[in-house]
Amino acid sequence: MEPRTSGTARNGDVELYFDAYGDSSNPPVLFVNGLGSQSINFVPAWVHGFNRAGFCFIRMDNRDVGLSSKTPGQPPKYGSSP
Repeated sequence: MEPRTSGTARNGDVELYFDAYGDSSNPPVLFVNGLGSQSINFVPAWVHGFNRAGFCFIRMDNRDVGLSSKTPGQPPKYGSSP
């Protein structure tokens, strides 16, 4: 199943990549993968199931992952102070 819409949403210098499946007039369901995992990891059967149930399925890549923009420098370490 090909996405109905693919693209990027921009806020300042950050671009987040997304794919949307199904009728955009249906209620949207946004799926966000865990840290370091691309949106393509969602099982295709989920997309089909949510579309059949009458939802517009939207999946996205977090910042610094997949097709979303990458930020410069090293990520902060957990538990460290600025």
